[in-house]
Amino acid sequence: MNMNKTIKQTLFAAVALLGAGVIDTLEAAPINGSITIRGGARLNTGSVNTATKVTEWLNGSGAKPTVASRSGSFTGFVSAGAAVTMAAPWNFNSPSALANLWSVGGFTFNLTASTITHQGKEFLAVSGTGTITGNGFDPTPGSWKFSTQNPSANSVFSFSASTTGSPPTPRPTPTP
Repeated sequence: MNMNKTIKQTLFAAVALLGAGVIDTLEAAPINGSITIRGGARLNTGSVNTATKVTEWLNGSGAKPTVASRSGSFTGFVSAGAAVTMAAPWNFNSPSALANLWSVGGFTFNLTASTITHQGKEFLAVSGTGTITGNGFDPTPGSWKFSTQNPSANSVFSFSASTTGSPPTPRPTPTP
């Protein structure tokens, strides 16, 4: 009985603060920081000079790629060495969205678009944009960078990729 009274009093106090304008809005925070993923990728050709997509993600021995490092919001939810689930196939020059490009520790990166920024001389670099969601944070715009190089080992190319959460620029507060 006393617990119900306490809950009612707490709710009444919160409603009163909202009504008085003391609490403007209850919002989650945007994601900030970065996460780096490493592993192996099978490409659609035998060379990074001609590849157009990843057909399979691996970590050398056939395991999933793993988290190499993380910072900011990712630190409390993702441990270094955690296995990462990746979507395949992934086309490098993709003007369309790819849901769940990667997910780990309750975070997901939904790719909006990506493009090859360098391809040749045994090196491939791709960058893209998308939205990071998860763990009660606001959906946050993010960037994605992927790179790999020749030679491959057993047709598996080593790759490094990173995603950075970029909170949107705060909007100015209107003056009354």
